[in-house]
Amino acid sequence: SPTRTPTPTATLTPTPSPTPTFAPRLGVIAGTGGRRVRLRAEPGGDILALLPEGTIVIVLGEAVEREGLLWIPVRDISGREGWVSADYVEMGR
Repeated sequence: SPTRTPTPTATLTPTPSPTPTFAPRLGVIAGTGGRRVRLRAEPGGDILALLPEGTIVIVLGEAVEREGLLWIPVRDISGREGWVSADYVEMGR
């Protein structure tokens, strides 16, 4: 009878999960002179909502430059997500 050679079986080596490079932080809409800031679908895109000065937002990522302006991805307390001009977001600690 033929001799059987054991077939090697693959073993799974755990790989570490990548460490997130950005931790969400709180910010507040500020410096508007009492006007509302446009929450946009994308940097410079369609307006989703108007956020009054003093609105607390969660900053979801790094600022992105589009056409000479810096935009920050945020979520408001109603759960709406979009982009606002970085000029009007004061970062929390």
